[in-house]
Amino acid sequence: MQFNTLTDIRINPSVCLPVFLCEALTNTYTIREGKKSLYDINKFLYLEIWNKNNPSKRQNPIYRANIGGTIFFEVKHYQPYIVENFAYQRMSWVIHTIEQLVHEKNKDPLRGRGYRTPLEKIQLGESRNHVFKQS
Repeated sequence: MQFNTLTDIRINPSVCLPVFLCEALTNTYTIREGKKSLYDINKFLYLEIWNKNNPSKRQNPIYRANIGGTIFFEVKHYQPYIVENFAYQRMSWVIHTIEQLVHEKNKDPLRGRGYRTPLEKIQLGESRNHVFKQS
């Protein structure tokens, strides 16, 4: 199943799902990476909480016993977090080698605000030819 928005589950009359399952799918607390699985719904005891809060509308779905594996429901647009290299974010220009990075770090005599000791010079040796690769 795939839903464009969380409200599609409630609005679309062709989707015949128990009320409990609709509420479990629309609960944003258990959404991970834009998807929700039956395992997550069961893990968070959503059915037990629903039945305690709504004794007149108890739900007893049997989908868990009849379905093997893990079923994912896409319920929210997911944009993954893009990991960036911290050194690239802090510098105003692109760093190509370790030697350039050390030179940039050693330009400032102090480490930053509140520090009283100067930076130590780093001896590069063989490592000066290594190139940073931006992820």
